Amino acid sequence: MDSNEKGHTLEKVVRAIEEMIIRETPTLRDAPFFFESRKRLVAQGVPLEIDLVVTVHRGMPYESVHIFECKNWATPVGPTEIRDFAEKIHAMGAQKGYFVARDFTTGARARAAQDPRMVLTPVTNDFVSPLQDGLFVASEHMILSLTVELTARNPSVQFGPLGPEFLHAVAFLNGRPLVLADYLNATAERAVSKERRIRARQFTLVGDHVTRITPGVIFEPCEFIIKGIDVAQVVLYVWFTVATVPFRIISQYEVSTRGRFYTYEGRSIGHPEMTVEIDLVQTLQMPTAKP
Repeated sequence: MDSNEKGHTLEKVVRAIEEMIIRETPTLRDAPFFFESRKRLVAQGVPLEIDLVVTVHRGMPYESVHIFECKNWATPVGPTEIRDFAEKIHAMGAQKGYFVARDFTTGARARAAQDPRMVLTPVTNDFVSPLQDGLFVASEHMILSLTVELTARNPSVQFGPLGPEFLHAVAFLNGRPLVLADYLNATAERAVSKERRIRARQFTLVGDHVTRITPGVIFEPCEFIIKGIDVAQVVLYVWFTVATVPFRIISQYEVSTRGRFYTYEGRSIGHPEMTVEIDLVQTLQMPTAKP
């Protein structure tokens, strides 16, 4: 990850935490607010760029402006960067300016202490998290085998082996034509989905869960017709497996006094092109007024 990408990542982290803080703060959650990333302005002829601007409208004509500088550097931030940030705070007329970085030099801390509106905010990846891999899991199922038993309404009529030709025959359900195999597969999928809901707790355990179910469907007279035969009942014998895998934490950030941000690895669910990604935000305190 290059330095520009690292900077964008930290900005994303800070923004997500600040949004959560606002939404969790009783005095702010109903106030209109908006975020501006990489805001550019000119102050006394000098072009400036601010990583993140948070504006909360508390009611006309009052508004609160807080700005954030994000430096995802391996080396400590020095007094020059602090001086530049102080100029941005002044140019924006911000109530607070948060400088988020991994470390600060002694000179940087001394320079920041001269501006009561500036808050040096350390960020780290090295902390003991209460969260563990596996807090989130992904499950998908696959039908292993499907056997069908058909019962005709006329006891004297017996269905023979359900070969490919028979399974691809056109049947009629309430007068609507359909391919028998498509109907049986869809019925099996619905039954599996229902079983997964019923046994959801079991299927959230990591591992492969092989299960057998025998769902049945009973029809009214002339409701389901196959090759001219009135079907009274269909019973499916379904073997299926549910594979449950954990999401693994691939990165974590703790922004001092603000919050924590976790990223879980993306996983393909059900289809190779459908990927689920999870970001989790945890605030560290409940502010009473200011974001």
